[in-house]
Amino acid sequence: MLPSLANQTDQNFECALLVGDQLPEPFRGQLEAMVAHVPQVRLCFEEEGQRHRLAIKKLMEGYSDPEAEVVAEWQLDDDDAVGRDFVAETRAMWPRLARLMPSGRWAGLDFCRGLVLQMGSEGHDIRPAICPYWTPGLVTFRAPGTPTMIRRVSHLELWKHMPVLSIDRSNMYVRGAHEDNASNFRNRWDRHCLDELVEDVPALLKKEFGIDLAAMQRERARVG
Repeated sequence: MLPSLANQTDQNFECALLVGDQLPEPFRGQLEAMVAHVPQVRLCFEEEGQRHRLAIKKLMEGYSDPEAEVVAEWQLDDDDAVGRDFVAETRAMWPRLARLMPSGRWAGLDFCRGLVLQMGSEGHDIRPAICPYWTPGLVTFRAPGTPTMIRRVSHLELWKHMPVLSIDRSNMYVRGAHEDNASNFRNRWDRHCLDELVEDVPALLKKEFGIDLAAMQRERARVG
């Protein structure tokens, strides 16, 4: 996640990184050291035991600029990444999305093309995917005084609550597929992924997502 945020061509954004307030040392210090290199990231330590949806609502609405023309929001897990033009493309698409939300409530932008990366101790596999309403490529626009839709409804059913524009012209995200992923992508690999070759994977991941594949592979092999 963090390398892709540091790699953005448009650096005018904020990231609220939600963390439980009981995260112990040395992990808390390690996390603080990592985000220190990405000034857009704010660590937000919240009391553990809260309902996740309500904690997200308080966080997202609390960080919104009340003077902004519009608030654009999306969510990333720690094993997600976004393309280097994600923020820039989101900003550029706003004039089109503005015409879809005349009531001033919500509109959605779905960057539905991306990559799924499966990393093992002995190597990796990567495939392109075109999947509607996946969270790392899904942006919601709202007026500053309007409630956030993040975690309010299922991301797969966002279209029931607002107009959504889908775009599949370039790879805009990377999702991790591994045994610890709550979405269990390893068991849905063939259903979600296209059978297409991704060329020059290390250069692509480094340029577009800020990911050092060799370093990640070494660390994955180290932990087994």
